[in-house]
Amino acid sequence: MSCEYPIFLDMTDRLAVVVGAGTVAARKIDKLLGAGAMIRVVGREVSDRVETLRASPPGHSPLFDRRDQLEIIRDNFKPEHVAGAFLVFACTDNPDVNAEVIRAGRAAGALVNRVDSSTDCDFITPAITDRGPVRIAISTGGASPALAKFIRKALNENLPKELGLLADELARARSDVQDRVHRAEDRVSIWETLCGEQSRRMLTDMGLEAWRTWVEGVIA
Repeated sequence: MSCEYPIFLDMTDRLAVVVGAGTVAARKIDKLLGAGAMIRVVGREVSDRVETLRASPPGHSPLFDRRDQLEIIRDNFKPEHVAGAFLVFACTDNPDVNAEVIRAGRAAGALVNRVDSSTDCDFITPAITDRGPVRIAISTGGASPALAKFIRKALNENLPKELGLLADELARARSDVQDRVHRAEDRVSIWETLCGEQSRRMLTDMGLEAWRTWVEGVIA
């Protein structure tokens, strides 16, 4: 089994081509929309879920329209469909078509992912659990997607709900610490305190404004 190099990609305004427009493709499209990618979907049959994602992505009004971000081409796959792609996903239920997509994607210089063959991929998409800006990617190296989902479920059940808020607030405090605390060892001590269990519990129990006052005292 190969050892993958873990990485988080900035997909903002980069083109991802998804060939196939069924349930599996919809899950890929959902994540790509959230990452800010420009998406081209190619498929003769387009599921209702994909149409819904284009018209009303999660967390937005049904009137919200993402047609500028999500293009749907109702056609059989052709190599020109992957022109300019940064990522290519082969998500059809036809192994021959998926193989053709992978060949065309690589020829176009894109990174490719094939849903029916983990060995014919340049990358895999991990299971993700998140709390705001905190994102944890889980991979079993393609050995067992079911195990990755089990681990994700366990993390979701046990990660503190306020972890995302804590991360946002620590980002807010970062420049203040850098500007006011000059000794490296003092900065380390401050961050250990602000990231610790006491800090998290105080944020939960005292509320945001009281926690910010406490943080000011820690920095001072």
